[in-house]
Amino acid sequence: MSMTPEEQRIALAEWNGTPYHKPTEVELASGSYYQYEPDYTRDLDSVHALESKLCAEHEKELTEGRIPVTINGTTGRYMAILGEVVSRGKDQHGYLWHGTWHLISATASQRCEALCRTLWPEKWK
Repeated sequence: MSMTPEEQRIALAEWNGTPYHKPTEVELASGSYYQYEPDYTRDLDSVHALESKLCAEHEKELTEGRIPVTINGTTGRYMAILGEVVSRGKDQHGYLWHGTWHLISATASQRCEALCRTLWPEKWK
C-alpha cells in the first residue's frame, strides 16, 4: 500500500494547515478553479517549508519532554526514510559521502514520499 502523488499532495497540504478543496465540475469547466495548495511533489521550496515544520515539531517534542534527548524522534525517522527512498536502486559504494550526496540532492517527490512515510507509516505497509 502506498500513496499516489495526488494523495501525498493533499495530505501534506492538510498537515500544513491548508484544507483540501476538491474542485466541482462547474469550477473545472469554467476554468475558475485555482489550485491554492502547493504542488509539493514538484516544488522543492514548498517541501523545504514542510521539512522546517517537521523539525520545529521535533524540537517541540524534545522541549516538552515527550521524547528523550537520546531518541531521534520524528526528524531522525524522516532522515532514515529519506535515505531509503533516495538510495533505492543506487549502488552506495559503502562511502558515507555518497549516501550524503543522495540525501542533499533528493528531489521534491522523494522528499514528499519520505515525509508521508514518516507521518503516516500505516499507509505504506
